[in-house]
Amino acid sequence: MNRKPARSGAVVEGVDWDRWSVILCKPDAVERGLVDPVLDRLSLPSVQVLGRTEVTVAPWQIHVHYWDMLVDRDWFPDRDIPACLDTEFAGRAVVVALAYGRRSLHGWLRDQLGHYSPRPSPSGA
Repeated sequence: MNRKPARSGAVVEGVDWDRWSVILCKPDAVERGLVDPVLDRLSLPSVQVLGRTEVTVAPWQIHVHYWDMLVDRDWFPDRDIPACLDTEFAGRAVVVALAYGRRSLHGWLRDQLGHYSPRPSPSGA
């Protein structure tokens, strides 16, 4: 992809979004030095990991990322979800990378990385 959007935040026309995905390595992976092993594990001849950058998370960013937890707060009646997200992520570094590869890349990445919750995630994911 050599084209840039006409303005910041605009959608690039003609891009096959089924072949692109975002990889987010959370603060615990950054702090434990696991970013390189994780991204290396995902890099195959059919998948390229590109555009890696480190970002210090602002509260609004983590609230947007986990909007579903904020919308469905009643799932966690005994927790202040915004405060929990701020404590866990705000002000900490994450690594964001782009992945480009085969069609349906998203499902393959999810299989490789495991479920977002450790309980249903298979060992080694």
